[in-house]
Amino acid sequence: MFLTEYSSAWIIVALLLGAGYAALLYHKRSSPWGKNWQKALAAVRFLWVSMLAILLIGLLMQQFITRYENPTVVFAIDNSASILLQEDSAKINETLNSIQKTAQNLEEKGFDVEFKTLNNLENDSIQDNSDKINFNYTSSPISDLLRNIQSEFENRNLSNVILLSDGAYNQGLSPDISPYSFSLQTIGVGDTIPKKDIILKSLFHNKMAYLGNQFPIVAEVTHTGFENREVTAVLSQNGRTISTKKVKFSSNQNDLKSVEFLVKATSKGIQHYVVTIVPQDGEFTTQNNTAHAYIDIIDSKEKILLVAGAPHPDIKAFRAAIEKNENYKFDIYLPYLRPTELEDNYDLIIYHQFPDKMGKPLPILEKLRKLTSAELFIIGAQSDYNAFNSLNTGVKIRPLGNQSDKVIPFWNSNFSKFYLTDEQKSRFASYPPALVPFADYDISPQAEIMLYQRVGNIQTKKPLVVMSEQNGKKAGIWLAENTWKWRLNEYAENKNQEGYDALLSKIIQYLSTKEDKRRFRVSPTASQFSTSDGVTFDVEVYNSIYEPLLGQNIRLEIKDEDEKTRTYTFTNNSSPFRYSASALSEGAYSFKATTQLDGKTETSIGQFTVKEIKLESLNATADFGVMRRLAQQNKGNFYTLNNLQVLQDSLQNQVPTPTVFRNEQLSEVINLWWIMLLIIGLASFEWGVRKFQGGY
Repeated sequence: MFLTEYSSAWIIVALLLGAGYAALLYHKRSSPWGKNWQKALAAVRFLWVSMLAILLIGLLMQQFITRYENPTVVFAIDNSASILLQEDSAKINETLNSIQKTAQNLEEKGFDVEFKTLNNLENDSIQDNSDKINFNYTSSPISDLLRNIQSEFENRNLSNVILLSDGAYNQGLSPDISPYSFSLQTIGVGDTIPKKDIILKSLFHNKMAYLGNQFPIVAEVTHTGFENREVTAVLSQNGRTISTKKVKFSSNQNDLKSVEFLVKATSKGIQHYVVTIVPQDGEFTTQNNTAHAYIDIIDSKEKILLVAGAPHPDIKAFRAAIEKNENYKFDIYLPYLRPTELEDNYDLIIYHQFPDKMGKPLPILEKLRKLTSAELFIIGAQSDYNAFNSLNTGVKIRPLGNQSDKVIPFWNSNFSKFYLTDEQKSRFASYPPALVPFADYDISPQAEIMLYQRVGNIQTKKPLVVMSEQNGKKAGIWLAENTWKWRLNEYAENKNQEGYDALLSKIIQYLSTKEDKRRFRVSPTASQFSTSDGVTFDVEVYNSIYEPLLGQNIRLEIKDEDEKTRTYTFTNNSSPFRYSASALSEGAYSFKATTQLDGKTETSIGQFTVKEIKLESLNATADFGVMRRLAQQNKGNFYTLNNLQVLQDSLQNQVPTPTVFRNEQLSEVINLWWIMLLIIGLASFEWGVRKFQGGY
């Protein structure tokens, strides 16, 4: 059937156009080719001109395509490591071979068969050879496996899904939380009787500590079958025992004990600590007796100096918020009251109402500004506005008399330097008013307003907090006084000061973060990777004007704790570029990347850790309850390895019923090659006859 994009009346117009064109050309009675050829050529001209005109009005061809789809049977294999912890490998291989033969028989009957695993192995390789399945996957996201099957086979002829699993999931949702859209048969493997075992369940520690400080490493230990038994926990580093602790289990099954080790940070860099529970006779497995901690020991804190002409309650609030972060070393300098020996440089200097009206701050200020590349100015009643305006911070204050406004903050939704959570921002509305200068403000194009002033219920466009960068130097301008009341009020209402502290913390982080001027940068995409994944690096290379530079030959050396080095060479062929190294074993690693830029060797170094995920060894007991519920909820049956033949017989007795799909397909006739070939052929025939008969 043919359709048109426009009215069918246009087809009549196209036919009239063809007829008119033919009549115009061949209406003369006398011609060099005779009467019969005259009529034939007129007919040919009518045909190809009409056809061409019809194509131009958008002629569509409607087709109905019938497709038959065989029913599909999917074998979903839980290939997690816990399977071989619970079941003999020979029995598992025997089961897989049996399933493979069943799959072949189903295919011979007219079923399509597919295999799915937790890590999405190639279907063809599994179906041809069950030995391709390795039971080493580090977790059991059974629900993800089933949900992926449901998504992939939506609106398809899915006859049956057969799940082989121990039912012990440790990632994602419970697989039986809701029914699926297909029939599900389940095969339970493993032992439902709890094994006698001691399990180091988890390890808690900070990711970072400071050189010379003590920090805790806390291990949680549980057991099955070791009631009233005392075991030993050992903390070691580089094969050397640091500390041992005794753990006494009670008479309760699954008793959970915490063991705390206090460790002193004596070396810089990523330090690798190992906690081991000494194995006991009769343990089912010792794979879950060990856990690893990787802690980055750093030697320097970010130095923050607060300068003020006089004490003020705001200073106490700033200090409390800043000193919550152990990464900051905070000092106060009162030049008129308490001289302090200054350091050579600071990551950030906060000027509280300084320069002020009381003394002669400019010589002091000139000295201080040379010690940092980031500044935060707190403006108040004692601030010298003229002196402040001369500092080129990106904000100029033009006071309208000696008055002040009472305002509360509200967030600028267009601010892009950093973000606060909605919960943190919502707390601003309940803050008591703070004092700001009653003034007009000049904001430079390089400055960005973070907080606006709200007077009562009126949201003004006057700035309250501004972030600026002038000539490569970052500056923050905090135009409010008595904001200590904000922190106090927040604690009274919420029992914490999360909003205020987050606000100040984000400002400090932004101001104290230095711009990376390196032309060659290689950094791991995470500080910690899994042994089952490859280690990936982000690679950036720039020319002298910081445009991305491609085609660089890069050498990457990765060194483990035993000083063994792996070397990789590659070329960055895109921007951004990410390089994936091979998967590494558990441990702490350092890396060094080098390339040549303008005849010089550029280097980028760093550290990362690789950790083995041991979720599978934490539970060596099968959960057939989950497998039974899955089958009951999804019109299936539960089987064990002992009655697997019943399932196989049931599958063999099924008769495949193909599904018929009838799809409508519309295609533009102008895109059909044979139509265009016909038009060209007719036009060529006409031209050839006229040429041969002397018409040209």
